[in-house]
Amino acid sequence: MKTTRWIALAALLGAGVASAQDAGKYDQRWYVSPSIGGVFADKENLDNGVAGSVSVGRALGRYTGFELEGGYSSLTVSDLPAENDYERLTLGANLLQYFANDKAGIRPFVIGSINAHQIDFLGEELSGAGVGLGLGSMFQMSPWWDLRLQ
Repeated sequence: MKTTRWIALAALLGAGVASAQDAGKYDQRWYVSPSIGGVFADKENLDNGVAGSVSVGRALGRYTGFELEGGYSSLTVSDLPAENDYERLTLGANLLQYFANDKAGIRPFVIGSINAHQIDFLGEELSGAGVGLGLGSMFQMSPWWDLRLQ
């Protein structure tokens, strides 16, 4: 499993270096991307909670971006006392590969991530590392605001 993580990290970094060599000018402004969401578990009791994160990033080229991200999620477990609720903190890095250039109004993307996380559940603290892969799109709302669905 560790070998898979290193291969994923090498692929993410390699794609970023290749994209950083894109010719031409592109939007190099830094951005902040807050997000909100929810977590759900247990079909019977519909246990649920909140999730949120903040990413800080910038473009490496016309089709590639890099972000640092921190996040938090909490899940209330209905069958347990409140002190046993599930909480998760994450800190990681994301690489975004866009399918449209930085001037497009709609920019679908693939996102790859590596992260470290700490989980507090049932009075125990666990930590570890993870990798992720996802899809999303940026929708330009104005020259200064984008809506991001992921």
